[in-house]
Amino acid sequence: RELTGPLLEDFFYYDYAKDNSLIQYWAEDIGFIADSLASLQAPIAGFPGILDLGRMGVFGMSYGGAAAGEFCKIDSRCKAGANLDGTQVGHHWEQKVPVPFLMLYNEEHQGGNDYAYMPAVADFWDLRVDGATHMDFTDFVYLWPLLKLVGFSGSIDGMRMTEILNSIQLDFFDHYLKGKPVRDRMIAGFPEVVVRKVP
Repeated sequence: RELTGPLLEDFFYYDYAKDNSLIQYWAEDIGFIADSLASLQAPIAGFPGILDLGRMGVFGMSYGGAAAGEFCKIDSRCKAGANLDGTQVGHHWEQKVPVPFLMLYNEEHQGGNDYAYMPAVADFWDLRVDGATHMDFTDFVYLWPLLKLVGFSGSIDGMRMTEILNSIQLDFFDHYLKGKPVRDRMIAGFPEVVVRKVP
């Protein structure tokens, strides 16, 4: 079939509509979990009081990151959110995120979500990890090292990437949900992390 302008337009329209619908479902799934957490407080021994549902953070990777962004845009229960290398789509892509938000990109994607996040109306962390590809944001990078050999993974070591992701996210959520100070190591301790925007 010949590649024509109308065909491309139809493809992008379908892809946009499909992605927005999927993200809507995923955001609703997050809302369902948030609804369900309250009912878990009582019946599980030792569980009541452990969850502070007034300080809920949401994060995800790829499509999950877009779902986290969508949820934080539309549901006031989200107090802070993070998107790990996901393209922000969703029915509310043009709506600003009203809560602190962390965006972590691979080395080629930074700025790819400016259309959905900028200008920020709350604290916004815009970081990238040099040497990382999209797949490096998953567990596959150290569970299946073959990915690096076939070009699906970047030059960064898988365990190092896991350390970076865990440390930065923990510091981010501890700061905005628990009021802890941001540790110097959050950024300065990782030379692979390039800062484009922080509060």
